[in-house]
Amino acid sequence: MERAARRAILVVGVATLLPLSASALRDPGFCDGCHGEGGRGDAHAGIPRLAGLPARYLERQLEAFRSGERTSPLMSPVAELLGPEDGEALAGHYAALPTPPAAVLPAGSGKRLARSGDPTRGLAPCDACHAPAARLRGEDIPVLVGQPARYLARQLRAWRSGRRGRPGLGPMPGIAAKLSEAEIESVAAYYAGVVERE
Repeated sequence: MERAARRAILVVGVATLLPLSASALRDPGFCDGCHGEGGRGDAHAGIPRLAGLPARYLERQLEAFRSGERTSPLMSPVAELLGPEDGEALAGHYAALPTPPAAVLPAGSGKRLARSGDPTRGLAPCDACHAPAARLRGEDIPVLVGQPARYLARQLRAWRSGRRGRPGLGPMPGIAAKLSEAEIESVAAYYAGVVERE
C-alpha cells in the first residue's frame, strides 16, 4: 500500500479503519506510511520519529492512546485495534532502528534552554532528561534529537494546556507552563535541527 493511500485511510477516520485487520496494522510498513520510511518521522506534517526511541516509551504511548489518556484522530483508532503484544513487537522494531541525524544546528534561546535550562525560573535543562546520554533518562523518556519541530511544539503546548498528561505524571506539565510561545518554538526548532552529539 502506498504511503499516501495509508495516510488517506487514516485521515478519513475511525469508520474507515474498522474494516482493516489488526494484522495489517502490525506491519511496520503501515506505521511508516505516516511516520516515514524506517520510522524517521515527517517534519513537514509534524509526525514524530519512532526510530531509536526506547521501546518502553513507545509501548507506553500506544497504551495512552488506547486508554484515552492521549488522544489523536489518527493514533487513537489504530492503538485500539492493536493489542499489547502488537505494541510490544512494533516498539521493539522501532527501538532497534538507528536514530537519524538532523541536518542543522540552530542558535538561540532553544539551545540555551535545552543545554542549560533557566535556574531563575526553576527550569532544568531539557537535556538532563531528553539527551541521548542523559543521566536522568529512563525507558519512559524520549530522546528529542531529530524530532520534527511541529510535533515537539504541539506536544509542549498540549502539556502546557493540560491536554496531555495528568497531574502527578512527572514534571512536564509544570515545565511547559513556564515556557513562552517563543521559547516553545525555539526549543522545538533546536531539537529538530540538532546533530546528535554522541
